[in-house]
Amino acid sequence: MEYKLKKNNVASADLRITFNPKDIEKGFQKAYENARGKIKVNGFRPGKAPLDIVEQMLGDAVADDAINILLKETFQEIYSALEHQPISVPKFEVEQFDRKKTLIVKATFDTRPEVTLPKYKKMKVEVQPVKIGEDDIEKELKSIQKKMMRTQLREPEEKVAIDDVLDIQYSFEPNIGNAKFPADVMINLGETENTPEGFAAHLAGMGFGETKTFDYKYPDNFQNEQFAGQTFKYTVVVKSIYKPVYPEINDDLAIDWDGTETLEKFKAKIKERLSDYITGALESRYTTELMDKIVKESKFIIPDSLIQEEIEAVYHNMIHEFHLPHISMEEYAKQAGKELPEVKKTFETIASNRIKSWVTGYKIAEVEKLEVTDHDYEEALQKMALSSGREYKDIVKETKKNKVESNLKQKILFEKVHKFIFDISEKKKGKEITLQDAIKMLNAVPNTEEKK
Repeated sequence: MEYKLKKNNVASADLRITFNPKDIEKGFQKAYENARGKIKVNGFRPGKAPLDIVEQMLGDAVADDAINILLKETFQEIYSALEHQPISVPKFEVEQFDRKKTLIVKATFDTRPEVTLPKYKKMKVEVQPVKIGEDDIEKELKSIQKKMMRTQLREPEEKVAIDDVLDIQYSFEPNIGNAKFPADVMINLGETENTPEGFAAHLAGMGFGETKTFDYKYPDNFQNEQFAGQTFKYTVVVKSIYKPVYPEINDDLAIDWDGTETLEKFKAKIKERLSDYITGALESRYTTELMDKIVKESKFIIPDSLIQEEIEAVYHNMIHEFHLPHISMEEYAKQAGKELPEVKKTFETIASNRIKSWVTGYKIAEVEKLEVTDHDYEEALQKMALSSGREYKDIVKETKKNKVESNLKQKILFEKVHKFIFDISEKKKGKEITLQDAIKMLNAVPNTEEKK
């Protein structure tokens, strides 16, 4: 057997394999062996007939099976030695076949996507330093103070205050989702993030055991679309009233929170933590912009089969993420009231961008000889164990069980690539900004996306 590999210019390759008569005969003998257990030969039990009799009965009728056996075994034999390996199932074409002379088969398959990188060293990026002010530290202290809140049961004659914690029984009309009422719930009126705007005002002044019915309209921008902008008739019974008791912001709070000896040292620690967090978040954004620019200026050759495969992956990820029924993309398009090509184009854009990012990351890692060491991998698992409060050995076991080692290693590798790109960039110090401005910047759409 001999083979020649020819690389094409469209992320594909042609492999021409030539088999000699000896190779061909081996394929036929294995095909007869496979057929022996399936055919009935008079005078012999199933699978026990001599091969020469099977050969006389079948002759060249097993030619297709013989060729398939040869191709399967040959591919397994030469796969690791191929300079350009297939990422899709090869398409085979028999160009010449004579059992006594030769068998020539052409296999065409897609190869790994290709990328030509632009010049990416010393790319310019403006880095804006962030000033952590006293008000930022005070805001963080108040957040910690709220987390350390205790409650004190109010006296029976006391009324509900605007920031109390209540144990209530409630129902509302119209009913959504067939919920069973009355229902019991604890509600912290002082938690403005979790209590809808203006809702607490309806409960303020109520007494222990008192019942009140009122209409409440949810804000138009309420996070739950079922409630946003809707008006409901609530009936609330106050079962218990608790007064929130907050610790004073002093040395004792610092000690109770994490053992820091004094409030001043605690403030310094908060400032350092805020600075580290926001600096890291901004660096991640700067790096994203740099990587987006590299991807935009790169030239790609991506096999269509890979894009189609990723389109399906993106679609099914969306189905799982939003807990939608497992339906085809065609059915999904019908339910969304859109044409299939329009829906598919949306997923194709996401798939193509994702592949380009992967290919770019791997190419930079290859060029710069960046790799994931055993130490890198173990360190990542240690961090996972620390952040989750679990044993390291349990994290290792779970990672192997779920077969996510390769995904984790890819994540580590891309983190190395991103750090490398940021480290070698040419940084220009910009105007100092406040913490709030930095947060707004992080929540805004990156410039690279705005330009598209």
